[in-house]
Amino acid sequence: MPEPGPAELRTELAACLEPLLAQLPPIYRDALRLTDLAGLTRADAAARIGLSTSGMKTRVQRART
Repeated sequence: MPEPGPAELRTELAACLEPLLAQLPPIYRDALRLTDLAGLTRADAAARIGLSTSGMKTRVQRART
């Protein structure tokens, strides 16, 4: 059986993290979904929601904490 690729691993990780993400406030939940699960850079995620890159970095760090 071949090893799963990055997309399959990301899907599996997302399923494991969903209960934890659901407990976060939406601004932190969205930050993690965009950067860690969707694979966007912090700059791209920030642009998508109209936030500065440093603001996105802070949200990601707080969400991970």
